[in-house]
Amino acid sequence: MSSNTIMSPIPPTPRSSDQRTDNDTSAPNTVANNSATAGICEPSAPRRRYAGLSQAQRRQQQQQQLIAAGIELFGRHGFRHTTVRGLCREAKLTDRYFYREFGSLERLLRAVYSDCMDRLYQQVYASVQPAAATTDATLLFRRTLQQFFQYMRDERIARICMIELEGVSDSMDQHYHSYIRSFAKLVLHTAQRLSAHQQPPTEHDLYLAMGLVGAIRQMTTHWLQSGYNTPVETLVDSALLLFHSALRRQS
Repeated sequence: MSSNTIMSPIPPTPRSSDQRTDNDTSAPNTVANNSATAGICEPSAPRRRYAGLSQAQRRQQQQQQLIAAGIELFGRHGFRHTTVRGLCREAKLTDRYFYREFGSLERLLRAVYSDCMDRLYQQVYASVQPAAATTDATLLFRRTLQQFFQYMRDERIARICMIELEGVSDSMDQHYHSYIRSFAKLVLHTAQRLSAHQQPPTEHDLYLAMGLVGAIRQMTTHWLQSGYNTPVETLVDSALLLFHSALRRQS
């Protein structure tokens, strides 16, 4: 098995999935570059302003209203029990705006999922930045896991991130797995920075990290479906045991 490094330094912000490479550790896709809205050309003539907002600003506002409505309805009732009419009522927009910005419920679900996961990625990324200045891996990952599980305390977010994409389409499955790879690479990159030997991670390590991320996802799903009956610290302690096993390959 080759020991060549399988990742590049982590960028500070996620980038569009259209810009990703196999070595990219950024979170895939963003709302601004969502496939449902990319490529829409605005007229070059001066645009009218409404309530102090330009046309582009209004469209961005309308997208955010629809995404917020998607978080509420997909997160409360599920993707398969949500209708365009209900979304538009929640967003306080007519269906004309929905079809212009997203075109289908699946494309809105993709944008909603990306929005939630990008926010999570940024929180996790920010929490592991002290890795360069510390050798206390336990403290670093404990703080990161605490932030992760606190973020998942929002039932709507947890349901969207952990459950709602399953079985929707092959495209959505690929989108979900692209985030799994991004988080796995982030874990490996952090472990490498914490390692005294600075061993470059191998493909075997990447699969191990993907299994680790998948295990955390399964723990979160069970936690959600059991009604959050388990204290956060119990989940953190359990997850840390998995992290220590993975980190031993980097020490």
